[in-house]
Amino acid sequence: MDDEFKKFVIRMNPPRVTHTSIKLGVLTLVVSRHIQLPSVLKNVSGNQLWKKSKHYSVRAYKVKSSLYDIMAEVYKNGPVEVAFSVYEEFTTITGGALGGHAVKLIGWGTSDDGEEYWLLANQWNRSWEDDGYFKIKRGTNECGIEDDITAGLPSS
Repeated sequence: MDDEFKKFVIRMNPPRVTHTSIKLGVLTLVVSRHIQLPSVLKNVSGNQLWKKSKHYSVRAYKVKSSLYDIMAEVYKNGPVEVAFSVYEEFTTITGGALGGHAVKLIGWGTSDDGEEYWLLANQWNRSWEDDGYFKIKRGTNECGIEDDITAGLPSS
């Protein structure tokens, strides 16, 4: 693994990978094979960017709430949208239900302490949390995160 790739993995800003797990010491991070960074779009022979791809969902569908089904969907087809209850500490990282929010679930992993988590991307901006990404405990349906999962197949 090259150093630049390791830095992205450590920052939880995963580049496009062709496999589902990245071993980095004791940390194993599983990410969608469909994530890509803007730098991947650069033309190798020059510094031109590829024309923006116009992709859209041709079909949206619900994913079952089991861990296996969620993981299989992300592995097979890429990120899924999830909805969950939002509490005050979510916006300020300090309590009370404020409503709901939807984010992109892009992968999962296990911390050095053995804590299993989902890796999510928020659409607010890169200055929020960890460069716009955050983790939430996996397997306990924290804030209802494993209840409402929607996926879509992209146009080709």
